[in-house]
Amino acid sequence: MITEQENIKKAIAIQYTQTVFAAYTSEKDLLLLSRNITSYAEKKSTSEIQPVEVKELRCIDLYHFGWNIWNHFRTGNQLQMAAFLKKIFPSILGNVETETIKRHLKDDEQRGIIQIRKDLSEE
Repeated sequence: MITEQENIKKAIAIQYTQTVFAAYTSEKDLLLLSRNITSYAEKKSTSEIQPVEVKELRCIDLYHFGWNIWNHFRTGNQLQMAAFLKKIFPSILGNVETETIKRHLKDDEQRGIIQIRKDLSEE
């Protein structure tokens, strides 16, 4: 049973995702990305994850995004988040080892377009 609190947490994560990625992906991919985040939040199988194309973002941006989402939900471990990111962004992270992604999730917090956030509900 999904609680009201879980629904609020998902809504915050999706709002954050749509705000952060709006300038870097298409409407269609933004919708896919939101669905992927919902699947992650609901701990669904990664087989439901669909790849998304983004422009202008680098690995560090995607690492920071992954950290922010992982930290927001505290679901699973960081290795699972790394595998999730690799599956969503194969054009950028496809050749990066899952372990490497995990190790760099919180690197250089102030660098990149997407920065580390302590709380996704804060601007």
